[in-house]
Amino acid sequence: MFRLHHGDLDFPCRRGRDLDLEHVARTYLAFSDALAASPGDAEIPGLWASDCATALVEASPELGWRFVLTAAKVAQTQQQAGAIAAGFLEDLLNLHGPAVIARIEDTAARSARMRYLLSGVWASDIDQPTWARVLAARAPGPDMEKGAPQPPADG
Repeated sequence: MFRLHHGDLDFPCRRGRDLDLEHVARTYLAFSDALAASPGDAEIPGLWASDCATALVEASPELGWRFVLTAAKVAQTQQQAGAIAAGFLEDLLNLHGPAVIARIEDTAARSARMRYLLSGVWASDIDQPTWARVLAARAPGPDMEKGAPQPPADG
């Protein structure tokens, strides 16, 4: 069972026996919004969801990819999309790029939302062959770095 210990408290990333990616994503996005509105506030609830999502992305390309897809679907604002792109999607590509790039390309080919998220990823430590594929996958746009509005969520 995937569990996360946050400080002295135990915050499971699961509800019951199931990993609840939507709950983690929604909690993380609310935390991200609150953090953007009140930087430095140590009392913002939801930090556990950030820790959980980070652990998912670090531990498993499959779980990390599923989390990114879920978060992309529930993101409501450009700020939330940027947090996913520059955070978990970029980390997923840094850590597991060769293992996930084909799925990312396939999704981006049919999803303006995924291309939009990819436009918020920076090269950082992504290996060069994977980065070239990211650039090609996001090329049709829309581009968040150029101020394009966030496209609607996919299906």
